[in-house]
Amino acid sequence: RTVGLNIYCESLSPWAYSPIQTVSKSFTSAGGITINNESDDMYSFIYPKVVYENTDGTSLFMSNATTKEATTIDKLDVNEVITLHPNQFITSDNPNKTFGNTFNFVWPRLKSGVNNFNINAKGKLTFEYYYPIKMGDCAQNINIVRDPICDDFNNIQVDTLPWERVSGTPNTLSGYGISD
Repeated sequence: RTVGLNIYCESLSPWAYSPIQTVSKSFTSAGGITINNESDDMYSFIYPKVVYENTDGTSLFMSNATTKEATTIDKLDVNEVITLHPNQFITSDNPNKTFGNTFNFVWPRLKSGVNNFNINAKGKLTFEYYYPIKMGDCAQNINIVRDPICDDFNNIQVDTLPWERVSGTPNTLSGYGISD
């Protein structure tokens, strides 16, 4: 019978990430879009993947009022699809497109919290991103936070965890895989 499990997980990242977040909106003129970055990382920016499908017009202007940064792309063709990648490069579905001085090389980025974008475009704009989750103590149950096993210096306060603090325990012998 199994009395306990030791589970070890390894990752290249020191924190978890959200599922991919997608925010899309079509514009026929100037407008706005709000993106709520729910990350608990207050000091880092997120560079989303931004796809713009130009339906009519020759330019894209987007300004993040939260970060006070503006991205502009000019001389776009009708039905051209532009992608601003998180690794800070820009591509077009037109293989012969050279951006040069038609792009100001400002990649949109998100701060933690609400980001308000002002958009002047005629097409569909899609933001895709995932945000880091720095969970601190990783406590999912408020009782664990009120009665921690470790103190502020990570010293174990108790030698044995009280059985009442273990959640999801079976209440019969057969629940433990033991037959009468």
